[in-house]
This record gives sequence, C-alpha cells and structure tokens, in this order.
Amino acid sequence: MNNLLIDDMARDPRSRSIGRIITAISRYSRMYLTSELKDYDLMVIPLYLIHSLSGGDWIKQEDLIVKHGVDKAVMTRSLGKLVEDGCIEKMPDPKDRRASLVRLTDNGVVLRRQTKEILNTFNEKVLEGFNEMELKQLYGYLDRLLINSIRALEEDR
Repeated sequence: MNNLLIDDMARDPRSRSIGRIITAISRYSRMYLTSELKDYDLMVIPLYLIHSLSGGDWIKQEDLIVKHGVDKAVMTRSLGKLVEDGCIEKMPDPKDRRASLVRLTDNGVVLRRQTKEILNTFNEKVLEGFNEMELKQLYGYLDRLLINSIRALEEDR
C-alpha cells in the first residue's frame, strides 16, 4: 500500500496534522460507501440522513444540519432528492413556519434496512484488529477531539 499518508505515520505525532488524518479517513469512507451504494442511486450524505431518521418521528431540518455538520444548501439538496425518491416527507414546522420537519416514509424505512449492512460491513472493516478496550479508548479520544474542536471554534467567536 503506497500512500503518502501512511508514509507520514512514522513522523513525530505532534508534527502530524490531526485534521488531515480525519479528512483522509472521511474521504476514504465516502469513496468506499459511494462504491457500495451505486446500486441504490444514493450518495453518502442522504445515506447518513436516512440512518439518522426513524420511521415515525419528525425531526427539525436544522437539527440534522448540526448533527451531520453540513451546510444548509447541501442539506436542502440531499433532503430534496430523498423527498423526490419517496424516502422522506417534509412539512413546515407548526411552531415555526420558517423551519422544516422531516421523517422517513415506508420506502425510506425499507431503504434504511437494505443499506444498514453496507454501513455495518464498513464499520467492521475499519475497526478490524481493535479489541473492546481499544475501541472504548478510540471513541473516547475521538469524542474528546470533537469536544475540543467545538470548544476551539466557540472560543474564536
């Protein structure tokens, strides 16, 4: 496996860019999932949206934007495609007409069930070789990185 990111692993950890590593993991994840989803005519963001919605609960579009860390335009396009495909339904929030609520349709529930194995398989592949203690540590470290990233952004505002 000839990859500059892998060659970089031998460097001093403090001189490596955590952002670059996380970006690379995200990019390779998207490449894998895009390849696996081609038979479903589905992209990665809509897949994540389907898997973050349940069959009956209405969720604010703004909450999905925050949860998935995408901008409004990407969310609007992704949800529009899912509405067009009959996987979700959307309505104005009765408490705030400027906001929208979304939920899965029966078709969306079926698609969620069909694609769950793709996500599970990918997770198994990237977590291969980690024992339970290492997984707890890994997720603890990732959670801490996330909290520190959010805190850093908030401090700059």
